[in-house]
Amino acid sequence: MARTPLTREQSKQVTRERLVAAAARVFATRGYRRASVDEIAAEAGYTIGALYSNFAGKEEVLLAYLEQQLQGIAERLLAATQTVESPVEKLRAAALEWMAFLDQEPELYALMIEFWTIWVRDGEARPRHAERFAAVRRFIGGLIHEKADEMGVPMKLPPDQIGAAVVALGDGLALQHLADPDAVPPDLFPFLLTTLVRALEAPAR
Repeated sequence: MARTPLTREQSKQVTRERLVAAAARVFATRGYRRASVDEIAAEAGYTIGALYSNFAGKEEVLLAYLEQQLQGIAERLLAATQTVESPVEKLRAAALEWMAFLDQEPELYALMIEFWTIWVRDGEARPRHAERFAAVRRFIGGLIHEKADEMGVPMKLPPDQIGAAVVALGDGLALQHLADPDAVPPDLFPFLLTTLVRALEAPAR
């Protein structure tokens, strides 16, 4: 049976997906700084013109890849929380899943940090990328506030600030764990996260 030809939009989507997948392989072996658009296009089996007809450049390809991966990480963390009942156990489950991700995908996290060190120095790009981080903080802080409200427990800080504290804790431990896994055992983050959230509970009136 003959295959139904792809529409122009479907063909463009396939090309983008192949370029992003190729970029992931190139970034994993070369890093973001050393990788070139020529290498990415060649790895995907396309010309450099095909890449530029789908992406503005290397940064845009990386952002497409990171957004794809961040969505997957968020889904992993949320899925982990569905396996337990209490809010404290949900926090522990999510924290353990984060540590499992670091062990399984160390190159991906290293790539995220490499890109962060680049754009944070870019005065023009920084506001755009800072908003992406703000969305992550709001999401995490919002989840914690939501569970606290369900329990009737008020929080001392607004969601975005709680999200900032949790992200800072998770990222700080991640960097140390990747440098020296024995220094940050998998159960340290769950312990510190639940301790932090309890400390943020406002005293009962």
